[in-house]
Amino acid sequence: MIVNGASRRSVAFWSRHLANDKKNDRAELKEIRGLAATSLKDALLEMQEDARHTRCQNFFYQANFNPCAHEHLTEDQWERAFDIFEKHRGIPEGTARVVYEHEKEGRVHRHVIWSRIDLETMKAWPDRLDAKVCHAASREISQELGLQRSPSPYDRDREGPRPERAPKPYEMFRGLRSGIDPREVKREVTRIFRDSAHAGDFVAGLREHGYQLVRGDKRDFCILDPAGDVHSLARRIDGVKAKDLREFMRGIDREALPGVEKARMRFLESNLAARRADLATVAHEIAWEEKLARAAIEKEKIEGRFKEPTPRDIRERDRREKDWPLKPPQSGPVRTSPHYHFDDVARETARPEPEPVMPANLKGDAARIWQAYHTSDNARAFAAALREEGISLAAVTKEEADRSYRLSAFARETGRFAPRYREGEIVAVVEPSLTYRDGRLAEPRVYQLNRRTTGEERAKIATYLKSLDRTRLRGIEATKENVKARAEERIVEVQAFRDLLRDARSTERMKKAGDIRVRTRTMGGGTRGRPILGRAVPSIGLGVATGVLKSADKIADAFSSLFDPILTPAQKLEGRIAQAERDEKAQQQLDSSKYAAEQSVERRRDEEQRHRDPGRER
Repeated sequence: MIVNGASRRSVAFWSRHLANDKKNDRAELKEIRGLAATSLKDALLEMQEDARHTRCQNFFYQANFNPCAHEHLTEDQWERAFDIFEKHRGIPEGTARVVYEHEKEGRVHRHVIWSRIDLETMKAWPDRLDAKVCHAASREISQELGLQRSPSPYDRDREGPRPERAPKPYEMFRGLRSGIDPREVKREVTRIFRDSAHAGDFVAGLREHGYQLVRGDKRDFCILDPAGDVHSLARRIDGVKAKDLREFMRGIDREALPGVEKARMRFLESNLAARRADLATVAHEIAWEEKLARAAIEKEKIEGRFKEPTPRDIRERDRREKDWPLKPPQSGPVRTSPHYHFDDVARETARPEPEPVMPANLKGDAARIWQAYHTSDNARAFAAALREEGISLAAVTKEEADRSYRLSAFARETGRFAPRYREGEIVAVVEPSLTYRDGRLAEPRVYQLNRRTTGEERAKIATYLKSLDRTRLRGIEATKENVKARAEERIVEVQAFRDLLRDARSTERMKKAGDIRVRTRTMGGGTRGRPILGRAVPSIGLGVATGVLKSADKIADAFSSLFDPILTPAQKLEGRIAQAERDEKAQQQLDSSKYAAEQSVERRRDEEQRHRDPGRER
């Protein structure tokens, strides 16, 4: 029996792998112990929940038990094999586990998954020395149950040479994803090595079979397979040690070979270019087929070839078919001059192309970029149109391109997406909204100029932007800082305009309060032309004017708030303090104007009294 095991953590992968009944003739859940779940995925999620409050990353341990094809174990024997492994692995008794059984081509094997978290101590039991532990458990199981013992590199009493080293688990998982089995790679590379007379022939043979020789970081030589995965060259040649391989490859300049990362970057770029070329070819063929189909439909509409036949048409068709052997139909002469055909071709050629239509699902900043691209005659006009929209162009530097490739590769491994930029590529950096999040401005967004944002292919976009002066374009990070600085300046300008608007409103309010005059009325009789002052008029007029001004001030505040940016708490506090000072100053001016108005009323009253009694003053 062969036993392999290791700590794992991917719920999605193991849920699909163990329950896969397409690669296996049968996949059956045999046991769930110590868990409330009733399915494989729910059991793994429950184990993950138990490990949430610990520092353990690989929260479950998976082991597979593989007897020979002619060996069939009973349930008691399976249970005994699991107990022996738990003893060697140090798994606490009664630990939660899941057992899954697979059958493929008559051979039955089982997978067992244990939770690594001890719920009493909330610690994970150790998982080191997997190979030695699995070897010891396999040997004891085979001896106790009378099973055939498989040869192992750890056997000291073996007869014959040491067995071949098996690929590592991550290499097998990588092969499942790419479809390239590392064991097949080893057989093929070994055959190429045996057929090569010297190192040059070996390198040429590798290249012919889709492998690329690269300089290893920790090893002398590595190879990239057709999927872009890295293999140690010494481990992919059977029966050759690293020392012998180094002697054989002595004629190859190792320093002239590209490094692993650089070679992978080139591979990704070439693979991406090949895929894009294939997609462009397919898109061209589809467009051609669609044009042919549309032309055929138009021709059918003109000729009426597929109209519903009338009884008269049916009779005429029958008559032609009946007369066909004696008098076959004759094709008539072409009655149109070739001159008109050339005119048609010229007319079709001179017909203007239809205006591009922006996709309906394109919104926001991407839609503004698309609109600016299609409304500009050249690259400079396009850059100017973007500047009016608060969008700046940037040129990707080498460091930013390398970093984007690393981030994209990492994101792809974690099931996410991150954009990849090419060195010298021109991108659009959008100014963030004038809002603060956690006391900081939002990060500017970066858009690639591709088919989605422009509606055209990369080659045509590059030709369109060729006239731009790239020396004036900065990198993405530098452009982001510049854009954020402009946004900060805009916030300051908006706040200053807001303060100026409020000061102007306060000044206008003071001016209107000072211009309030007492209403006068002229009475008939002996007092004609003499002003008579009403006592209630000043207070009523001043109150009405003040109420009107306050209402107008509130309306103006509401209107200006629509254009104000969202401020930080510190800026809001400073604004409230400044507003309180301005309100206090305005109230003082209002009181002063009110006092001046009352003094004016008193002077007019005294003047009227003197007009009524001229002799009193004498």
